[in-house]
Amino acid sequence: MWSLRFQARLDSPWSDRVLPWLLAAISFLILAALSLSQYRSFDNGAELARYVQAAWKLGEGIDPGVGVDGNHFLAQQAAVGFIPIGWLLQFFPIGPSLLILQAAFLALGVVPLWRIARNQADLRVGATLTLTFAYMFYPALHNVNLADFHLETVAPAALLGALHFAKIGRWWRFGFLVLVVLAARADLSLAVVGLGALLAVDGNRRAGLLTALSGVAWLVGAFVLIQLYAGDGIYPHIDAFERWGDTPWGSVWGLVTRPLEVLEVLVSRQSFDRLVFLLAPLLFLPMVAPRYVLPVVPLEALYLLGDINDDRFGNPEQDMAPMAFLFVAAAFALSRAGRIRGKRTLIDPRVLGAIVLTVLVFFIRDSISSPYQRPWSWSRRDVSDLALVSAVDELPSDALVRASSSVLPQVAERRRVFELDTSDEFVRAGAAAEGVNVIVLDLAQAPEWEIAQVITFSEELDRLGFDQASAADNIFVYRRTRLPS
Repeated sequence: MWSLRFQARLDSPWSDRVLPWLLAAISFLILAALSLSQYRSFDNGAELARYVQAAWKLGEGIDPGVGVDGNHFLAQQAAVGFIPIGWLLQFFPIGPSLLILQAAFLALGVVPLWRIARNQADLRVGATLTLTFAYMFYPALHNVNLADFHLETVAPAALLGALHFAKIGRWWRFGFLVLVVLAARADLSLAVVGLGALLAVDGNRRAGLLTALSGVAWLVGAFVLIQLYAGDGIYPHIDAFERWGDTPWGSVWGLVTRPLEVLEVLVSRQSFDRLVFLLAPLLFLPMVAPRYVLPVVPLEALYLLGDINDDRFGNPEQDMAPMAFLFVAAAFALSRAGRIRGKRTLIDPRVLGAIVLTVLVFFIRDSISSPYQRPWSWSRRDVSDLALVSAVDELPSDALVRASSSVLPQVAERRRVFELDTSDEFVRAGAAAEGVNVIVLDLAQAPEWEIAQVITFSEELDRLGFDQASAADNIFVYRRTRLPS
């Protein structure tokens, strides 16, 4: 009797008002704590520094221009939605604020997912809690949370919210969230086109057509007017598709005219592993409701066909749009797998238990914040971290800096800051010194270097007019103090 009463209370309207926001707050605290701990330990990199510098420049009234990677900020993904964020962040510490904002973006996805599961899929609270738990511990979500900062993290909450508002006919809110998705990243336009197609199939033909057309229009506009213009006529991602053609339109033609090669890439082991990574934590439930998966297939195929250079995080930002559609599909798959009791669908508790166990297994195996990574120890600073803090504090505010990736986010609030690439055994000091007057070298970011390389690098910088300002715990700081000898 107590169990029945408790379930009845959970299925009452108060739970729909309180629980999603409570779970979103818990998810936010977990995600923010993890990302801030990583930031404190100097474990971020160039991607966060790129956004930090852009936000600082926007706050100072300066064109974001060329960033730490040598490319114009808007040329990368036409992320015009970051401009108002950059203006607002001038009143806060930029690096930590970006990570907190990203955690909030990701956690907010809990609320529209709850609404869809309860109001559209008609699931009971137990099944909805299970689906929400799977979202909170989905490996891709935790991986992108710890992969510096990506504006694409707004996509899960925005796409889930847009679909929810479309289902209940709140079209102004739906339109606003679609604009949020488009402003986050140019290629997310394909997800918006898929969303429009889904609405048209569901009977909202006019809204679906307008949504799809807006996605196509923004895709073309961002490509031609923003990315090519900001990149001085060069598409920044052409290298990723060079196997299909030497120009953007040539790559499109190559994809169309070489279907067997396209199929070979789509069924390769790498593609298979990526799809398993996305589907397995949800017990492959999305495949039971394929109509909600199909809208994101073109975008996912684009990611699979592009030879994207994986950084240390593996490009988890590409999982954000597929993640939203997969969870919607999982919600409707659960509604088909249960029995209707009253107005709600009752799911076998053993199925829900299997989902919880599965997502936990893949979280522990594939997530960067897995217990095996000992995330509770990330915020502790060792001697090298303290040396980095000291080196950053001593840099003049007007210094032009080239630094190892671990230092970049902390020194990015200046006009010129570039990444010191030490991934190879030999780095020419002349190239490292070009356009800067301070160089910060963290030997932890130079795994191929031996003491001979460090000595040679220091001697070459000395001839170029740089003095070694400090060398504590494998942290070397060089300052230009004189003319080259």
